[in-house]
Amino acid sequence: MLEMNKMMTVREIWEKLILLFNFNDIKTYNISSLNDSNKQIKKAIDLFLNEKDDIKRKIYQIIVEDTYHDETYCEILNYFEKVSAYHYSMERWNTLTTLFISNGLFRLGLICRQKAESAIELKHSKKYIYKNIIVCIENGDLDKAQDLLKKIDKKPFNSFSEIKLLKEYLKIINGKTSFVNNDLNYKNFLQGKKAKIIGPLLNEKDCKSEIEDEIIIRNNVKVDQKETINISYYNYEGFEKIKKDLGLLAKKLDYIVVKAVCGRINQYQNVHRLDHWYKILFLGDANMLPMMILDLRKHGIENIAVWGNNLFCSKKIHSSDYMFGNNENYKYMRSLAAHDMISNFKIMKRMYLAGIISVDPILRDVLDLSLEEYIEEMEKIHGIRVKQSNE
Repeated sequence: MLEMNKMMTVREIWEKLILLFNFNDIKTYNISSLNDSNKQIKKAIDLFLNEKDDIKRKIYQIIVEDTYHDETYCEILNYFEKVSAYHYSMERWNTLTTLFISNGLFRLGLICRQKAESAIELKHSKKYIYKNIIVCIENGDLDKAQDLLKKIDKKPFNSFSEIKLLKEYLKIINGKTSFVNNDLNYKNFLQGKKAKIIGPLLNEKDCKSEIEDEIIIRNNVKVDQKETINISYYNYEGFEKIKKDLGLLAKKLDYIVVKAVCGRINQYQNVHRLDHWYKILFLGDANMLPMMILDLRKHGIENIAVWGNNLFCSKKIHSSDYMFGNNENYKYMRSLAAHDMISNFKIMKRMYLAGIISVDPILRDVLDLSLEEYIEEMEKIHGIRVKQSNE
């Protein structure tokens, strides 16, 4: 019978298994009503686990039963390396990528992600061409990206704004900064300035500048911040935390930049709405850091430095005074999957190599890694083996 992981509810196990096994015929069960005593659902899971599919059982043992072994993991890695990219659709490979990364199986997630990228090569629908453009930009094949963009531009597309965003993204990666439809107030404020983005690894006391015309920018600044920060960018969760104090922050900061749609932001001249840069990833949403850089470049800043950010490649993720300071790292696995850690690394490395940003030694050490080396380091630090040994 099913071995229950005491750390998971039946519903959580069920959700993982739907992703892993693609349970089309028993997916109709109402999972919102599941509980640990639901014998019917346990029986259904047991029936599927009795199938003669050794790889699925081994993945199940690692993810659900918390029985990680290096030999088992190597068998699974070897199996997926040999599977043809066309064995599954791009969507199925992406589902597996999300499942594996969210459970700390980073190397396995990378293999599935690479299969997904390969699976789109022979597809010619608008959706697949759009994804292929993103892959080309991330991999530095900008000429091919430009050619594909011309093709998709001639086809009817559901969202003109997404094509426009891709064009802007490609121009920025090519080192250009002149665009239409800018927020002119924000562009005028930034004109002639240099930007230093202070990452979550550094404390408020590190948020100082001794360089003329340099502005300090941080993500999700708290209402009670004391040091001189000029601009704060907020994700949805961060904005929810400060929304009631928006007026107070508008007085403290030169500019507030938000992703959220909220009628109150129109009351303040120094609140800027962030473009939908999160849509430029192959899978999931972009982290705030690349979106901040793209937004600053779009509005004319050419000199951007990034300090105190290592793309989560250490046991310490946040400083003690960061809004979401919590160093129980395994809790961030789902976030790494949802925000496509692979694309985020590739975007940051592309900007670094193109000279779009300058970085401190903390980030340079990470961006000098290959993608495979970065994934291996992340698995050593945050992977499922580390998670299970800490429980």
